[in-house]
Amino acid sequence: MLEHQCNALRASKDWWKFLSAFEHAKLITLERALVFFGYHRAPAGSPAHRPIPANFGRIGLPLTLTLTLTLTLTLTLTLTLTLTYP
Repeated sequence: MLEHQCNALRASKDWWKFLSAFEHAKLITLERALVFFGYHRAPAGSPAHRPIPANFGRIGLPLTLTLTLTLTLTLTLTLTLTLTYP
């Protein structure tokens, strides 16, 4: 099902042009998480079974949180200044 969804998303030409860098990073992170979850959920003796890497999320998660905080603060400051000093 995940493969079908990924292919459907990428079937449109230039689909990624409508995403901000933050949205694109979120999409990639979510896809990777679902792939790793699928590996982990496979039966233990199956060749498809793989453990989730121990370092998964160490870089991406803090970076995503930092970017989210930065964008939120920027938007809040911009709106506050715009409404205070029209």
